[in-house]
Amino acid sequence: MSVVFLLALVACKGNRTNLPRLEFTHDSCDVGTILKSHPKVDFDIEFKNTGAQMLNVYLVKSACSCTEVNSVDSFVEPGQKGHIRGTFDMSQYPARRIRKHIVVFSNGTKEPIHYKIVGDVIYKRKN
Repeated sequence: MSVVFLLALVACKGNRTNLPRLEFTHDSCDVGTILKSHPKVDFDIEFKNTGAQMLNVYLVKSACSCTEVNSVDSFVEPGQKGHIRGTFDMSQYPARRIRKHIVVFSNGTKEPIHYKIVGDVIYKRKN
């Protein structure tokens, strides 16, 4: 009976390493300088499935109404890259450095991942 338990334990431990794994290509998405006269900018966040099974990104939520997620590569094969695309609208914010985030839920992590989007809102470009 102890041999069966040991085999089951080894099988379970082996399965953990075969799970999907979501890793972002960059620590954050920098949308650069945003002019108040043109406050909308598109973003494209790249990630990779570094695990051994299909990654399912089943939900991406924005933390504020200024960030809209337009499309998500929901199913990503092992070793492949996916993208989260959206629009950042700073029309309601004053000129300043901005830090916002999205929350990514997938089968590749136990907890959701908070991913930063940063940039600078300015009134006009310096000549």
